[in-house]
Amino acid sequence: MITDALRDFLRYVPSRIIPAVAAVAVVPFLTRLLSPGEYGRYTLAIAGVTFFTAISSSWITTSAIRFVPAYTQDGRLPRGIGLLVGMFLITISGSSLVAGAGALVLAGRDAGPTVYGAVALLLCAATATHEFLLGLLRSRRRATTFTTLTAVAGTAGYALAVALAALVEPSASAVIAGFLLAVVLVLPFTARRALAGVRPSFSGIPRADVREVLQYGLPALLINGLTWVTVLSDRYVLAALQGEQAVGIYAASRDLSDKMLVVLNTLFLLASTPVGVTVWERDGEPAARDFVVALTRYYLLLATPLAVGMSVLSRPLIGFLADPRYHAGYRLVPLVAVGTLFAGLATRYTLGLTFRKRTGLLSLCYVGAAVVNVGLNLVLVPRFGYMAAAASHLLSFVVLLILTRAVSRRLFAWPFPRTATIKVGVGVSVMGLAVWFVTRPIGHPGVQLAVGVPVGIATYILAILSLHVLRPGERAALARLVGRPPASEPPGP
Repeated sequence: MITDALRDFLRYVPSRIIPAVAAVAVVPFLTRLLSPGEYGRYTLAIAGVTFFTAISSSWITTSAIRFVPAYTQDGRLPRGIGLLVGMFLITISGSSLVAGAGALVLAGRDAGPTVYGAVALLLCAATATHEFLLGLLRSRRRATTFTTLTAVAGTAGYALAVALAALVEPSASAVIAGFLLAVVLVLPFTARRALAGVRPSFSGIPRADVREVLQYGLPALLINGLTWVTVLSDRYVLAALQGEQAVGIYAASRDLSDKMLVVLNTLFLLASTPVGVTVWERDGEPAARDFVVALTRYYLLLATPLAVGMSVLSRPLIGFLADPRYHAGYRLVPLVAVGTLFAGLATRYTLGLTFRKRTGLLSLCYVGAAVVNVGLNLVLVPRFGYMAAAASHLLSFVVLLILTRAVSRRLFAWPFPRTATIKVGVGVSVMGLAVWFVTRPIGHPGVQLAVGVPVGIATYILAILSLHVLRPGERAALARLVGRPPASEPPGP
C-alpha cells in the first residue's frame, strides 16, 4: 500500500506544486505593485478566507475522506454523498450570514473597506464551495481530476490577481478579485466531476450516519479552527499591534520561504489519509503501522533538506525575489522553515487518531498549540515585531508535535525511524555546509541561488545514497513506480 500512497502522492503533486510555483513567481510582481501595507491587507483577506473555509467546509471534507470509502463498499454512496452535501449547505449558509453581518458592521464604521469586504466575502463563499467539491473528489480517489482542477484554479487565480493589480488598481481589492474570478470560472466543472456517477439522495438517511459524521467531523471543525489560529492568526496580531505594513513584510518573506514546505505537507496529507484509512479498514493495524513508519521516513527525506536549504539561502532568496522594501524579512525564514517542518511531522501522529476516529483528542493538542502561539504573539510581538511571530510559529509547532505524539501513542503506537532521522540529519548537515561555503564568496543574490540550489541537491543526494537511508523494500517500491527492477544493496536500518 505504500506504493499506492506514492502513486497518489505523485498524482497529487501538480495540484500543489503548480499553484505553489505560481504563488512564489507572483511575489516579485506583487511586492513591486503593492506597498507593504496593501500586501498586508491582501494577506489578511486570504487568511480570512482560509478561516471561513476551515469552519464551513474543511471539516465536512475530513468526514468525507473518512467515511466515503465505507459508503462505497456498503453500497450507500448516494445517501452518503447526500448527507455530506446537506451538511455543507447548512453550514455554509450559516457561516455566510455571520460573515455578512460582520462585513456590514465593518462597512458601517468605515466606508473605505466596503468593496474590499464585499469581494473578500464572495471569495469566502466561492472558495469554501470549491474546496468541498474538491474534497469529494479526493475522498473518491479521483486524484487526476482533483489535480487538474486545483492546478487550473490556483494558477489562474494568481495570474488574474497580478493582471488586475497591474491594469486596474494596485490594491488588495484588485488582487482578491482576481482569485474570486478564477474560482467562479472553475466551479461548475468541479461540481460536475465531483458528483459524476452519483445522484445524491437526501431521503432515508439513517440518524446513526448523521450522528457518526457529526461525532467525527465536529472535532475536526475545532481542529481546523485551532490550526488556523496556530498558523495564520499571527497576521491579525501583527496588524493590531504593529500595523499592516509589518504584516506585509512578514507575509512576503513567508510566501517566498515556507510555501514549498507547506505544499509538501499538504501533499503528504492528501495522499496518505485516504490510503491510510483504506489500509486500516482492509489490512488491519499492523499494516497501518508499517504504512505510517514508511510515510514518516519519506517525509523526513524530502522535507528536512528543503527546510535546511531555505534557511541557508534565506538572504539571497528574499533579496533576489522581493522588492527592497521587503528585504528585512529574510531573518525570519529559518524560524518559519523549521516550524513548518515540525508541523508536517506532527501530522504523522494525527493519522493514528484518524484511524481510531478520536479527533476529539486531537483537538486538545491543537488547543495547546494555539494557546502557545497566541500567548507568545501577544507578549512578544509588541517588543520584537514580526521576528516574534516567526519564533512563536516555531515554538507552537514544537508543542503540537509533543502533544500529538503523547496522545497518539496511547491509541496507535508505531516505532519512529530514529536511525533514518540521524542519517538524514547527517546528510542535510553536509548539504548545508557545502551550500554555505560555495555561496559565501558570491555577492549577487541571484547567482547565489543559481549556484547554491544545484550544489545542495547534488550534495544531499550523494550523502543519502552513501548512507543507505532507503530500505530494500522501499527501493523496490520506487523502482516499480518508475518501471524498472531495483538494484541490490545492503540492508538499511
